[in-house]
Amino acid sequence: MKQIKEIHKKSGRTYGSRKITAKLRRNGKTVNHKRIERLMREAGIRSKVARKFKATTNSRHSLPVAENILNREFNADYQSFP
Repeated sequence: MKQIKEIHKKSGRTYGSRKITAKLRRNGKTVNHKRIERLMREAGIRSKVARKFKATTNSRHSLPVAENILNREFNADYQSFP
């Protein structure tokens, strides 16, 4: 468990059970990834998951743009409801 925590911490908390298993095997330990998964789960160790960047706006298009008919000159009337 000590080695698992150490490897996880050195990785910047990004290594999951499979990478930790591979690192332990390179160090001469015979372990199964399922055992590492279980030990990590019991100790509350979780890896960070990197999310992929997704562009949500495409400003470079040739589509027509709606006319600005409000021209930011508007007032909202607030009425009290019964």
